[in-house]
Amino acid sequence: MCATPPFSQSLRMIVDTGASRTSISTKDARTIGLDYSTLTQDDDSVGIGGHIETYLLKGISLIFEDTRSSYHVERLPTIIAMRGADDAVPSLLGVDVLRKYRVFFDRKGVILER
Repeated sequence: MCATPPFSQSLRMIVDTGASRTSISTKDARTIGLDYSTLTQDDDSVGIGGHIETYLLKGISLIFEDTRSSYHVERLPTIIAMRGADDAVPSLLGVDVLRKYRVFFDRKGVILER
């Protein structure tokens, strides 16, 4: 996942058909040096991990590498930045992105097809 400068990091995201919105984990936010004080706080989320403080990260571009070693860019108006979640809680690729693709599963992982 990459965002407009100053962020440009490769992050692993879990495909979550139960997540309505794509989110970046507390651990990944720390990795990219996210400054929560510059973000708008969103309504907090409740999920399997419990109550999580959330913020809106705006103007994000997700960059997917395809099987031909080229790239596809998915631009999103906002994603959720989690704060205070346990480091075991992963970043999630939610239905806001997944609904734009056909989703297949194989032994190696998940395939998104346009």
